[in-house]
Amino acid sequence: MINRLAIYDYGIGGIDLYLRIKDDFPELGITYFSDSGEVPYGKLDSPTLSNRVNKVIDFLVNDGCTLIIVACHSASTVLGNISNKPLKGMLDFTKESITVDAKKRLGIIGGGRTIESNIYANHFESLGFEVVQNNAQILSILIEAGETDAGLYKNEIIKILQPLGEIDYLLLACTHYPALLKLIKEVLDETCKVIDPMEHMYAQLKSQLLDFNAGKDVIYTTGDRDIMHKSIVSVYNLKLKSINQLSEFF
Repeated sequence: MINRLAIYDYGIGGIDLYLRIKDDFPELGITYFSDSGEVPYGKLDSPTLSNRVNKVIDFLVNDGCTLIIVACHSASTVLGNISNKPLKGMLDFTKESITVDAKKRLGIIGGGRTIESNIYANHFESLGFEVVQNNAQILSILIEAGETDAGLYKNEIIKILQPLGEIDYLLLACTHYPALLKLIKEVLDETCKVIDPMEHMYAQLKSQLLDFNAGKDVIYTTGDRDIMHKSIVSVYNLKLKSINQLSEFF
């Protein structure tokens, strides 16, 4: 039984998962936590990030959440340091999201920490993939700021993808990037398949959401409430009723 579900992300990328869940389970009460008031997770060292993630998870557990989905690749890299908490992170779901034959060229784009950790590159190389990757943190920054200029996004996507060369698959190792899927596909060769780990994650988790207590949604942010509202409207065309700003958080 899920008394309350939490979706935790650095910013608004997890709203994609929020919308998928609400489409199927409109009565399920969800707590959405955005920690955009903190330094971008991709720029934090492991001890600092681990400490921050621990504090957020403790807050959510104390707030009554009985299942916490960490919809952030950077935060998921330190979940191995946390025990006895009801967590689901992105790492295993992402590693399971590509089941095709190896010996293909795989491109990976993600935030700074995700790329520098080589956590996905090492895994897929061990399976026989030729892996190339690039830091695409600028895309997350623009999305969080509520940027709507498609031309600006496309120029940045071109700069990010060109160094990868010809690839058979592109792994979106950040939950922000599916919001730019149309533009990404315009830049890629039409034969390249885009992999969104969130699709695999939700397919695996959906059966666990069948037994729940109904409730109202609660949205928290440690960042600027107005900017978050603007960004969600511009990216997802979603108007939330209220956003609770935790200006004194931790």
